Amino acid sequence: MKTLHTALVAAGLAIASIGSASAALVAGTGGGYYGSAWYNSNQGSVVGPYSTYYACNQALQAAIDNATNNFGWSVTSVSPCSYTPPFAPMQVEYELAVVDDGSGDTGTIAGTLLDEVAKLREAYRIDAYDKAVRRLIEITDPNLDPDADYTARR
Repeated sequence: MKTLHTALVAAGLAIASIGSASAALVAGTGGGYYGSAWYNSNQGSVVGPYSTYYACNQALQAAIDNATNNFGWSVTSVSPCSYTPPFAPMQVEYELAVVDDGSGDTGTIAGTLLDEVAKLREAYRIDAYDKAVRRLIEITDPNLDPDADYTARR
């Protein structure tokens, strides 16, 4: 009886491990542009993945507009969209504080900050840089090895 019980437990564990090995990927493991915003309600908006910075930025501004106009929340900080390679941990490159100027319209302030980031991306040709980095990743790791560490060393 003990041998049968041990065999059944081992078979059950083997079956369970097969199921978890084929489980769906966790959110944030797909490559693309992600952006986020935080509000005075301790809630946040995260958008992504998007294939371009501009599509991500548009979605982020729409999320901020929705939160400020439909929920009445005030934006406390915004993290502009940045590229995350596939299977790399999603990381915030920088976070901009949104300070209310007394108008109470933090959504417009956040939108202005994001527009300024977009202008800087154009001025410094960051999109071309991001595209070159993605090509380099594909060359150095064509299978996009999930164990590879794509984060920049500083």
